Amino acid sequence: MNRNKFVVAGLLTVGLAFAASQLVAQGDGDLHKVVLKLGADIKAGKTPKIADAAKAADLEEWMHTMKPSKNKGLKIGSIDGIEKALQTISRDGPSKAQIAGAKDLEEVGYILQGLGQVFEALPTSKGKKEKAWKGFTDAMVDGGKKLSVAAKGGNGADIQAAAKVANQACVGCHSKYK
Repeated sequence: MNRNKFVVAGLLTVGLAFAASQLVAQGDGDLHKVVLKLGADIKAGKTPKIADAAKAADLEEWMHTMKPSKNKGLKIGSIDGIEKALQTISRDGPSKAQIAGAKDLEEVGYILQGLGQVFEALPTSKGKKEKAWKGFTDAMVDGGKKLSVAAKGGNGADIQAAAKVANQACVGCHSKYK
């Protein structure tokens, strides 16, 4: 009889864990939609609703959108993981495939602009705005703008330079706040 209770308890635990994982995945999908909408608004020349977007998640959830899709991050066309793409392109320059698929990098640039604005609207880990925080978020927006323009032009050196600006914003911010 006690063994049956353990089996039932185990099955309930597994079932609840599965249900919770589905809710988290659904939430990530909703946040992904918000991120994509920010990028689409910026691309269309519209002013994104940053205050509303910032309410969609906390800082960690927003940061998670920059991870690869296998880690519930965003995949933008051929770009699977914004953070990793910025690191690689900053170091090595864009691949021939990335230059050929520059529309994906252009979209990433618009998304970075939106994310930078949302990050600025969120409190730092210390719960207050700091000059450094604004500097990092401004650099992310600037890097996103430069990446969108460079990707449209299709010049590998320009794409790499723009990726370096955005990546340095990430590296600097992570070194101070992570």
